[in-house]
Amino acid sequence: MKKKVLPSPPAIRPIRHIPFPEVEQVKLSNGLVCYHTNMGTQELMRIEYVAWAGRPYERHPLVARATASLLKEGTLHRSGAEIAEHFDYYGASMHSSFQLDTGNLSLYSLNKHLPAVLPMFIEVLCEPAYHDADLQAYIRRKQHSMLEDLSKADVLAYRQITAAFFGEEHPYGYNSTAAAYQLLNTDWLKEHHRRCFHAQNGFVLISGRFDDATLEQVHTALLRIPPGSPVEPVDMQISASTPEYIHIPHAHALQSAIRMGQPFFHVPTRMRMDFTY
Repeated sequence: MKKKVLPSPPAIRPIRHIPFPEVEQVKLSNGLVCYHTNMGTQELMRIEYVAWAGRPYERHPLVARATASLLKEGTLHRSGAEIAEHFDYYGASMHSSFQLDTGNLSLYSLNKHLPAVLPMFIEVLCEPAYHDADLQAYIRRKQHSMLEDLSKADVLAYRQITAAFFGEEHPYGYNSTAAAYQLLNTDWLKEHHRRCFHAQNGFVLISGRFDDATLEQVHTALLRIPPGSPVEPVDMQISASTPEYIHIPHAHALQSAIRMGQPFFHVPTRMRMDFTY
């Protein structure tokens, strides 16, 4: 039998140049900083508002996540169902997300439908209702999913190692509990939104293919975001810890999970990132 000859792999060469897209920075009159990347082949845009509204900026545990997660559940003028139906009609989509440091709201739309969907996007961002019924439904969902997660070895290991690294009271180190979810109330969410979601405590990322007129249209809509004052994070001091071995028995786990690590980068006690291009 003739032996099959495998093709030779491509040669390994050093990376000499990484082409990054050109980014333009503009500051609007309300203090909002916008970053533009004009590229692509389709007449559509992605607009993402990023607020410094994550854990380091909350005054109560789990408020930052809940505030970002419930942005789309209704405004002072429309229900969540009406909002979803409006975006579906125009083939657009809107997504809210939470990161440890930020709360984000993004919009994807064809350029021709921006006049119809941009006002709704700004309304969702600036005028969320935070109804108690929506919050209670959110609490039940999170408590239920947390019970499922706590049966997984990898989740338990992750929760333990972050608490060991940062400390159980640190914004990056505390873990969610059913009791902490139950304490959430709409007043906390409204206060966090009012303090963190405004023009001078975040920035906007705009990408896609667009002309000057379309970009001006987006800027005009973004001017409706009210100005405010930048929010300083809470004390980010990390509790001193010593190397240790931690074993968590889990009799009914289907598999084991191992997490190893050590502090590497120095984290300042008060941290905030700013971008300049």
